[in-house]
Amino acid sequence: LERGCSRWLRDPGLGVLVRCKPAAKEDSARKEGRTPMPPWEPMTEVTETLTRQGRFQEITLDALSQKGATHFAWIRPTEFGDSVASPNGCFAYRFAISGPKYFPVVDKPVYTPEMLQETLEEMEAWVVVRVQGQSQIEQVVIFDKAQTLAENLQSQSEINAASNVDVTVSIGKDAHPNLSFSYEEWCQLPDRGSIQEPWIVTILDCQ
Repeated sequence: LERGCSRWLRDPGLGVLVRCKPAAKEDSARKEGRTPMPPWEPMTEVTETLTRQGRFQEITLDALSQKGATHFAWIRPTEFGDSVASPNGCFAYRFAISGPKYFPVVDKPVYTPEMLQETLEEMEAWVVVRVQGQSQIEQVVIFDKAQTLAENLQSQSEINAASNVDVTVSIGKDAHPNLSFSYEEWCQLPDRGSIQEPWIVTILDCQ
């Protein structure tokens, strides 16, 4: 996300709207898109490869450095497919005091003005659904705590998760890695999460 860029991307996690450009040879990434919410981890092996190949560049944009970002790199479409959800390419970032994260370029906006204006009901919460062991473009959606887990999964066309089978989940937050609740425990919590810090519903296994 640096100078001489050719695409505008919004990142609520970094709190900025920036103009971005992949390497000139990456013609496939010229479509307009937005970056989903971080984080997508772990990226240890990917980061080591990018570093070894000399692909990380120093951050010079104050808006990004103030958020702790120190270096960025462009990941080509479908590169590191087992670890990174990147059908259109993505930007990888290293941070001074936290682990690396990547921001995929997507065809369909993940954040919309309507979402920012959304007022949640008392039993609703912002969540991201993840499937353990799978890389995926994540969507921030609304769950209704008055419904069962299966009902919430079935009602969300934006997410690709097993909704017609029994699943085991762990619910927490990226900012608090030690948190882990069952779905029933989570439904009793008053915290509704936010677009910037949603609850993370991780599907551990399907039966």
